[in-house]
Amino acid sequence: MKAVFINGSPRKGWNTHKLMVKASEGAKDAGAEVQFFDLYDLEPFTGCRSCFACKIKGSKTAGACTYPDGLKPVMDAVRDADVLVIGTPVYLGKMSAQLNLFWERLMFTNVSYSSFDHGRKMEKPKRCAMIVTMGATDGQMRQIGYDQQFNYYGQQLGYMMGGRPAEMLYSNDAYQFTDYSKYNISVDRADPVQKKKHLEEEYPKDLDKAYELGRRMCQ
Repeated sequence: MKAVFINGSPRKGWNTHKLMVKASEGAKDAGAEVQFFDLYDLEPFTGCRSCFACKIKGSKTAGACTYPDGLKPVMDAVRDADVLVIGTPVYLGKMSAQLNLFWERLMFTNVSYSSFDHGRKMEKPKRCAMIVTMGATDGQMRQIGYDQQFNYYGQQLGYMMGGRPAEMLYSNDAYQFTDYSKYNISVDRADPVQKKKHLEEEYPKDLDKAYELGRRMCQ
């Protein structure tokens, strides 16, 4: 079994990245062949260029993004994978910028303009999951509607890749700074004492959940 993990966070060693690493460890322990990509470390790449190579009838490129930039190795790996796990922090209520570029390319290659075949052109169905981190608490996430936004992403991903919604793992109340006193942020917006407590008591549970997610997806 082949599993691809795509980290859409620019911050190495922080919340999203650590959760993705844990998930990939679970996949490895389940016996999967794992590829891990940090999108912010890749050679330059763009979103979809509307070249429509993925839509040409009878072409080897049909249903595949073959544009030769820094994202091509990722697109090739995803196409051949059995499991796809994507991680992102919440930036301005959405996924990170680099992940959105990848998302465009991934989604559009699997959109069909045929009325008899709308979507799901991926030849090899995949089990999918998304790991989402944010500074908002669980209550704030639901009040703002971030969960609805990302659950939609999960449904879209699952539909295009395999026919069922992606499994979602939310890690809330993220610890964002090593020293909160250096930044212009009020206590009512982010209480550093509460954030540190959450980091020490709750975040390890999220790491365990990520490991189990990766292991379970690859069993």
